[in-house]
Amino acid sequence: MTIDYNKPIDIAAITALTQEANKAYEIADKYRAKGVTVVIGGVHASMLPDEALLHADVVIIGEAERSWPKFLLDYQEENYKRVYDEKERFPLVDMAIPRRDLYDKNKFSTFYTLQATRGCPFDCHYCGVTSFFGKSFRCRPVDEVIKEIVEMKTKRIFFVDDNIVGNRKYAKELMRALIPLHLTWSGQVSLNIADDNELLELFTRSGGDFAFIGIESISSAGLADANKSWNDNHGYTKKITEVRKAGINILGSFVFGFDSDTPEIFRHTLEFVKDHKIDSCQYNVLTPLPGTIMFKKMKNEGRILDFDWSKYHTGTVVIQPANMSRKELQDGYYWIYKETYSRKNILRRLMNTHGRFASKIASNYCMRRKVLKFHKPAPVF
Repeated sequence: MTIDYNKPIDIAAITALTQEANKAYEIADKYRAKGVTVVIGGVHASMLPDEALLHADVVIIGEAERSWPKFLLDYQEENYKRVYDEKERFPLVDMAIPRRDLYDKNKFSTFYTLQATRGCPFDCHYCGVTSFFGKSFRCRPVDEVIKEIVEMKTKRIFFVDDNIVGNRKYAKELMRALIPLHLTWSGQVSLNIADDNELLELFTRSGGDFAFIGIESISSAGLADANKSWNDNHGYTKKITEVRKAGINILGSFVFGFDSDTPEIFRHTLEFVKDHKIDSCQYNVLTPLPGTIMFKKMKNEGRILDFDWSKYHTGTVVIQPANMSRKELQDGYYWIYKETYSRKNILRRLMNTHGRFASKIASNYCMRRKVLKFHKPAPVF
């Protein structure tokens, strides 16, 4: 994207995830040099506000629904603060609807996204959701969610909620309301969706396609390292089978680099993926994002070896693992991606399975194109 820094504006409002922070700061510095007031918010700035203040006039910490209007009023009165930090959680009622008409659809892989809930009752050590959104689980009124979807005028959407089934009663109400819209949708869910047959049925009846499920680790020790022991690895087979029988495609997410992980974790995980015929996979290198328990722990232990935020996209090793070398972790990440998305293994996973076959093929094709760009050698574990 090309930015016209000479265009006359009053305020440059910037938001960024950690992996985008360096670019955000570069943009902020250029605007400030032009005398433009710069406001930075989002997850990274909220976790490291002192760092963000080196590049911005104002930092908004946390959710902006209340803080942003307050800043604008203060700005008009030429009496704004350096930091806005609204402690009270926004109730998700009468939320502002994004001006999607201002965006170029061609610049987004997934354009029609929305949020129905916020927060998470869990506190996984590598995850920043609880730090940003809190442990309470908040839900938007279903009629407001439906109204936003209808106004999008699309038949395919993605819920960006961290767990769309975090409140089962609400999830069922929402899915019942989605049925008449005849949509195709995807979202992130916890694996315990498999414990509720009615929820599984409503997921598919309402147009649910892919369920993004954070499996994270196939070992009990890895789940304990993540503080996600409630995600019982001994019950994986039964639960995955139930989700698949319901006709739901599974996008499984895995993390490598926990303290209990050894180089063998890559081979064992690949066998798990093939045996359970996981439709599509996303692999991640353990990345200690600022604001997380994992970040504090690893920083105190001196195990964060790189603070270049542009590398914090979960595909580059920035830590010293406990039971393998940095190279073994990085090469293992590339190796399992290449193996998973080889033509042979794609066909093996997708043959004779439930769910929408066209979606499976499209997802695997897109991931295979990404994997073919990897230049690292594929080691054997």
